[in-house]
Amino acid sequence: MITPGSSKHERLLQLRNTLLEEYDKAVKSHKAFLFLGFGFNDTQLVNNAIAEKLKNQAEHALIITRDCNDRIQEIINTSENAWLVCKHQDDGNETTRIFNSKYLDWLYLTEKKLWLFDEFATEIMG
Repeated sequence: MITPGSSKHERLLQLRNTLLEEYDKAVKSHKAFLFLGFGFNDTQLVNNAIAEKLKNQAEHALIITRDCNDRIQEIINTSENAWLVCKHQDDGNETTRIFNSKYLDWLYLTEKKLWLFDEFATEIMG
């Protein structure tokens, strides 16, 4: 690995800030989101623009990911128009579970693996 000199490193930091500003602008200008395999682990991105839109402005979102985690669960629980499609392990079988905070419990789809993008696309879009 060859590390950049101090002037190149400073320029990278400037570009990073510019890119994050553009990211925030793009998120603010959209009304619906599709997250594929997104774990909401990057707190710098999630805690700002995305969480604001989903929680406070009730924007529409579909999260398709293999595994649910605490960050995803918090967003799903507090965002009325966000849906989660993920894997559920049931007696050694992989099934699909779907959740939206407007409903009391998960919807389980046996014999479906809709957290896999190709299966989701085939099943939903044909």
